[in-house]
Amino acid sequence: MQDMLYRAVEEWGFTKPESDYYDFWQSILKNPFDRLAALVIATHNDQCIGVGLAHWRPYFSEGCRSVVYMVAAPYRNQGVGDVLKDGMDRVFQQRGLTHQYALVTPENAEIIPFLERCGFTENLHERSFRFCWDGAPYSYIPVPGLTLYPFDRDHFDPKVAGELADFYNRAYSTEHVHPTVTSDLISKLIKTDDAWMVYARDDATGQIAACTECARFGMFSGIAVLRPWWGTGLAKWITGYSLDEFQKMGINPLWSMVREKNAASIRLHKSVGSYENGYCRHFISEIPDQDPVAPQTGETAPATRR
Repeated sequence: MQDMLYRAVEEWGFTKPESDYYDFWQSILKNPFDRLAALVIATHNDQCIGVGLAHWRPYFSEGCRSVVYMVAAPYRNQGVGDVLKDGMDRVFQQRGLTHQYALVTPENAEIIPFLERCGFTENLHERSFRFCWDGAPYSYIPVPGLTLYPFDRDHFDPKVAGELADFYNRAYSTEHVHPTVTSDLISKLIKTDDAWMVYARDDATGQIAACTECARFGMFSGIAVLRPWWGTGLAKWITGYSLDEFQKMGINPLWSMVREKNAASIRLHKSVGSYENGYCRHFISEIPDQDPVAPQTGETAPATRR
């Protein structure tokens, strides 16, 4: 199945560095069975014509996983996507998962009719930002009494992973997107997803004051600062530092999402040279009752027309 997936992604042009999806698929293809909670492939004449994948990380609730569906251009609007969705439902049923979550960026809005037809309903939208980079380092001023630290594969420490989990649960306590974060989840983000973070620690108390989460496929996933350090310039400092790290890695362009009511984050994004390009829309589909003919792990879904 892995070879079939790679051939399909290559045929669709996603393994070319100039593709907008190159970094995303590189992150998946390195080790898909560690990165994914489920993989469904639709085939026709021994050729992959559609792919559905679900990421391992929970969103909104412990039983919810983010999904992506792609169908080869010649087979679109022929029911292949419906077959993939049905196959994914059955795999979710088999594994005790309860909901599929689909994120739609402004560039991929054409998939919305398919999602709605397959039972997805919109539950959240956020403002979408893209970062402009002129080649120069970002301008920021360090905050006295705080030190920034990288946290990635080369700087991994299980104790820090536990501290970051506690930080997440405090900083995102009112965010419904993130269920409870554990040290194991933080560890998997770093070791399996190859994500990386920057965190700020108070020199006097040792408390973590802020953290950014970053993905190597160009997503600036999160920025959080605890309340005692609001208004100190820490958000601008850790954001600018993280953006410089992105550029050192050659990861560009970058994108991010911000809640509609988060005025402070919107101002921060604009202050570091990002621009709005529409809305990211979140869709949820509840998994139907248990189906007795659920496919076995690794089974491909037949691409029959509905």
